Amino acid sequence: MTAATTTSADLAVPPGADADTWVCKTRDIYQAIGTVLASDDIMKCPLVTAMARQRLDGQLEQFFVEVDDAGRQPLSAVQARELAAYLIEAATVIDGWASL
Repeated sequence: MTAATTTSADLAVPPGADADTWVCKTRDIYQAIGTVLASDDIMKCPLVTAMARQRLDGQLEQFFVEVDDAGRQPLSAVQARELAAYLIEAATVIDGWASL
């Protein structure tokens, strides 16, 4: 009888999340939460992403929220509230991952 082996490619990610490539025995797990449309150029709009690192044993660690704001566009009050809502949603996502 042959024992089943688990490879790093077989490790599950949390529902709704995607995985990056393995680097130095860890990989980033991420879930895009939302983009605030503050510019006509989507690449200049703030993007909120929930992130964590996954080890080869499947454990998640280093939970964080990333805001990619390459365009540094000023936000209206409505857009600022939208960004705040995305930040709260991302925090809720990583809290859920931490409890897995």
